[in-house]
Amino acid sequence: MELDPTQRVGRIADARNAILNRIEETITKPGKYNERQALSDALNGLRVLRQQQEQRASAVAPLRQKTG
Repeated sequence: MELDPTQRVGRIADARNAILNRIEETITKPGKYNERQALSDALNGLRVLRQQQEQRASAVAPLRQKTG
């Protein structure tokens, strides 16, 4: 888990791209259902992390405008 919020969005994007690449590699291979399911679950987890990051950023933006 990336603790630096300035790096978090990029790390999430990198992880998402790596997962999508792996899904593409396994899509035509029989017997990879369990791995594809795990990759799908990981994508869903990243989606939640990205949404949480966006919510935090939008909550902080008005505060920055008031103080900035």
